[in-house]
Amino acid sequence: MLDLGKREVGVTVARARRGAVLAILVLLAGAPAPVAAAATPAAEKPAAIPAAERLAATSAADKWAASRAAEKPAAASAAEGPAARPAVARPAAEPGATWAAVAFGDYGPFCGIRDDRSLWCWDPGSADGRTAARISGSWAAVDRSGQHTCGIRTDGSLWCWGDNLFGELGIGSDDEARGEPARVGADHTWASVTTYSSATCATRTDGSLWCWGDLPGDDEDHRSPVRVRAGTRWAAVSIGDDHVCAAPRTGVIQCWGSGRRQPAGIAGIERASWTSMATGWRTCAVDTGHELWCWEDHDGAPHRVAPERSWATVDVGSHVCALTTGGDMWCWGANEAGQLGDGTLETRAAPVAVNAGPRWRTVVAEGRRTCGLTDAGALWCWGSGVSGLAGDDDVPLDSLAWPEPLRVGAGTDWAQVAAGDYTCAIRTDRTLSCWGQEITGEDLAQPGDEATVTFPAGARWRSLSVDGPSACGVLVDASLWCTGYVGKMYHEPAQRVGAGATWSAVDVDGDRSCGRRTDATIWCWGLPPGETQATPIYSYEPEPATGCAVPVWCWTGAGRGRPLIADADGGTVCAVTTAHDLWCGETRIAGAWVDVSVGAQHVCGIQRDASLWCWGAAGQGRLGDAVTADQLAPIRVRPDARWIAVSAGTAHTCGIRSDHSLWCWGSNAERQLGATFPVRRRVPVPAGTGTSQFPGRPVR
Repeated sequence: MLDLGKREVGVTVARARRGAVLAILVLLAGAPAPVAAAATPAAEKPAAIPAAERLAATSAADKWAASRAAEKPAAASAAEGPAARPAVARPAAEPGATWAAVAFGDYGPFCGIRDDRSLWCWDPGSADGRTAARISGSWAAVDRSGQHTCGIRTDGSLWCWGDNLFGELGIGSDDEARGEPARVGADHTWASVTTYSSATCATRTDGSLWCWGDLPGDDEDHRSPVRVRAGTRWAAVSIGDDHVCAAPRTGVIQCWGSGRRQPAGIAGIERASWTSMATGWRTCAVDTGHELWCWEDHDGAPHRVAPERSWATVDVGSHVCALTTGGDMWCWGANEAGQLGDGTLETRAAPVAVNAGPRWRTVVAEGRRTCGLTDAGALWCWGSGVSGLAGDDDVPLDSLAWPEPLRVGAGTDWAQVAAGDYTCAIRTDRTLSCWGQEITGEDLAQPGDEATVTFPAGARWRSLSVDGPSACGVLVDASLWCTGYVGKMYHEPAQRVGAGATWSAVDVDGDRSCGRRTDATIWCWGLPPGETQATPIYSYEPEPATGCAVPVWCWTGAGRGRPLIADADGGTVCAVTTAHDLWCGETRIAGAWVDVSVGAQHVCGIQRDASLWCWGAAGQGRLGDAVTADQLAPIRVRPDARWIAVSAGTAHTCGIRSDHSLWCWGSNAERQLGATFPVRRRVPVPAGTGTSQFPGRPVR
């Protein structure tokens, strides 16, 4: 950070740039008064969900009728609303909660059944991802993988559509995909159906089990349903990564696959019957005594999970989620996309309570995404790959980015922030915190996880600049230190630059950095202007800057007044004049400005009324407030907040509010936000297209 000779009288913010050569910032005195946080509304206690029903070989239509009769009216349940930051706030009502079932694979479209038994499918990744197409008919059950979908109508008939390369639709010899539902056989006695990858299995009301497609452990593709172990009456079936497991009405669960072509019992869990079973990266099942058991592949040793709890149902994706008989949700396993719903990205070896508040009646875990249905019929989803589900008035659910300001910790002592590929911030006591995967190659997701940051331990900092993987900072003793790439050399731990010199400010541009010494001279090091890393002409020692080596320094502001604050990225310069005019290149941005920060593809600035505004590329949520379209003019970020500092990074943004709390938004690919994500988002019933069939070929 370099200034233009003004006295440093307020909180300052170091700039983070990719392509920037110089950043200059001095905030005016007189920071706005803090604004009290709004209180979170109290939540009513939802009505209890009914006890888990025993798996029975009745038709899907009968199951539908029984489940609907057992549910309490929606009016009797408290509603759940969008998650707060980070607490969950719930409004007093839950209008439009008409979901009864939901199905999805590890990617591709979603399908859901409404209370009126209508089936709707939509692809959240498509251009019109918030518009659903109705599938004609009255439906009792649905399941889908990434490639195909199968559903049972209320008359007991089974229908499938989507890819058919391996016979997964079960409709005969051809391998043509179907864009509309195709009937499987002529029976009206189907009880359940499950899909996975290119395989399908289903049970009938007589207890028979049928499978087809590319089944685990079977070298032959089956294009029509093939009966599994005739004579056994089955209650449930689930297909996993490399094996299939099925639960008989009575007796031991049978699994096959991974070289085993015939079903074999899982020793150690002999039970009379089971209420729920799911197979993914492992298999889990709940018995009639509400005990939960899990095991690896088709022949692993079962172990009981959390014996102190009474379990109702379970589902498995890359992770496991299970519900208790009281409607509480617990999840564990992989969590790289936030699929556990605990507000972190940490893998959990044991169950953790998640999504507290609602009473849950159904949970679906597939791949790196999870959805749940509450007792009131509301659908909530979290994890990866479901962007667009939350509707026009909501935000994407991809945990690799978050387009709303999220608070970083609970502290109110933040003084400066610098955003690049990762994030560093200085507290009012001049101590430094950094977070993000780029720091050490590890997943450092929260401030305080930065024990291996390579700056001098215990140092007190005056200013800091971050760009990409590189950072430089000035200590209170006026010494200058840098870590990361400087030219073609990677320094770790941090190296002192210009030993013996005293520095007042610094700015990093990946391959080239410049600093201002206390005698007001500008010095630069790294690659010379116009050079590239392929050219072996670089210096690791500061040299006096000449000509326009520093673009911001060359900002003349002819006819516009003297610059008070200036920042640049890739040759584009934005500057705030002493008259509080903001110029970016030759364009004047209307308003009375006190701060500006130029990121890789966006700009943010603060006006005299402490309002924060951003514009430019909106990708990955870097503009804030759920803006998804690029903006040519400034849009306000969080109108209810007052801001004193902002730093625009490579693909994310961080700002400090008037109460000195720190907030970040945008890309979280390197865990640079340092904040706890809201664990879920409400999925409204999509608007229908009016079509009677699923249009065209399925999305692949």
